Amino acid sequence: MKRREDDVKAFIGLIPKNIPTGRVLVTLDELMNKNFMKKHTKFKTVDDFWDRSPFAEQALIDIGAIDQEQLNAYVFAHTEFDTWDEMRIVAATKYFQKLK
Repeated sequence: MKRREDDVKAFIGLIPKNIPTGRVLVTLDELMNKNFMKKHTKFKTVDDFWDRSPFAEQALIDIGAIDQEQLNAYVFAHTEFDTWDEMRIVAATKYFQKLK
């Protein structure tokens, strides 16, 4: 639990100061762009990641409704990440580092 809290604090510190507080809306295509996907996964795009997954239809409706254990197993098998959360945090961190 402590590691996750540290990750979140580090992530928040990366958000540029000129971005208003509150929610920042960024698409998965922006966070997990082609360069990110090619470097860290077996896929060329985030769409390819979902299209080839067993969750393709469900991902279109609500990613949050996907069984996390199954999603984490898919991420572990097809990326360099252990979990979906780790993949999202790394993608967001890289995204915000580019904005600084």
